Amino acid sequence: MQEKNSNINFFDRCKIPNIRFYIQDVHGRSYLYIVFNFNKRRIRTSLSLEVNKHFWDKNKQRLKRTDPHSATINNFLDNLEDAVINYCIDLINNKIDFVETTHLKKLIVQTKGVPSSTQATIEDLFYNFIEDSKSGNRRNINGRLLQSATIKSYQSTYNLLKRFQTECAFNINANHIGKEFYNSFRDFCSQSDMKINSFGKHIKIIKSMLNYSYDCNLIDNKNYSKVLIIPTASADEVYLTEEELGRIGSLKGLSEDERKAKDLFMIQSWTGLRFEDANNLNSSSINLEDNTISLITMKTNERVTLPILPHIRGIIRNCIYNNSFPTFSNAVYNKYLKEIAKRANITNLITVESALLSGNELVQKQRFEMVKSHTGRRSFITNLIKRGVSIDVVKKLSGHRSDKHFNKYIRRTKLEACEEVQKIYEPNEQGYRDANIIRFVG
Repeated sequence: MQEKNSNINFFDRCKIPNIRFYIQDVHGRSYLYIVFNFNKRRIRTSLSLEVNKHFWDKNKQRLKRTDPHSATINNFLDNLEDAVINYCIDLINNKIDFVETTHLKKLIVQTKGVPSSTQATIEDLFYNFIEDSKSGNRRNINGRLLQSATIKSYQSTYNLLKRFQTECAFNINANHIGKEFYNSFRDFCSQSDMKINSFGKHIKIIKSMLNYSYDCNLIDNKNYSKVLIIPTASADEVYLTEEELGRIGSLKGLSEDERKAKDLFMIQSWTGLRFEDANNLNSSSINLEDNTISLITMKTNERVTLPILPHIRGIIRNCIYNNSFPTFSNAVYNKYLKEIAKRANITNLITVESALLSGNELVQKQRFEMVKSHTGRRSFITNLIKRGVSIDVVKKLSGHRSDKHFNKYIRRTKLEACEEVQKIYEPNEQGYRDANIIRFVG
């Protein structure tokens, strides 16, 4: 091994990481991993290299000589250890406090002895993508750790891909994902009555995984980017009127968990907070003197300042007094919300258009069945617009930057749109609402 750089001082020398290699079983196959600490942060990533675990020497962290590939792989590990140490020394000398995972991946690929990227399977790439997301080596665009729900969605797509490969006997070549894969995967998903937007989310995750693998030099081309089209369809969503929110807010006889879910929903419905922000609310974000909530949103990393309206001041004060804010998993929260909305008699029938991969379908549902964790935020935005609050003001409160995404939240029904126009053009006791309207008599 190369001698470590002697031009750095004693304290910086202490930062030089101790490299460790180990193997981990993944679905019955054994893969090599590298792990080390740098600047109090643990770095762990797969080498995308399969070995026979029976020949692995745990103490020496190398393959035993009895393995026919030991010379090649051990030489690779020696070279990689030197390369990583020298890379970290460069970071120290340049006063850089963190390791870029993509740079580390490229270092692994560039090190003599690493296998060709064409040997990496889709399972290898996806597993590496998920593990790096869990460990913090891969983060969101704002540099924050990914939420557990996001990683769970990655795992869901990974499981779906494995089912597709097994049930359709389709072998996915990670370096050559084309129209054949896309069309076959779409047909497979349509057989289970999957919605267009759900399919689009899976494709988006697959593209993210492939982009990350490309950035890490684990695949050779980006031909997939032209093929993997992410379809979208406008979804039928509901909002609750202020009167309906009042009925929910005054519900009695709820269980303790139902009451907490109701309180969380009230906070969302009168502040417009996203579920993840409301679910992580704490007293440090609240100013009772000004009756405001000020926080940096998890999704967009934007600071928003929101008024604590009279409808929820009692809830907020109780949460602070008891030092206990309601928090739920998304699935459990949605289950409670439907039950709460049902008990508030939000049961009128609506016709919902379900955009499936196999074609659109009209179904009738009771409105409480459509209530979920995002309904509170949508209700807040729509009710403010109905009250005549300017769109610019509402966008500042909601934290939206683009009109495209903001407009999705304004949920007036077709009947409400008709009634809005009728109010302008129909005469009332005082005459026409608009004095400029000319009445035509036939």
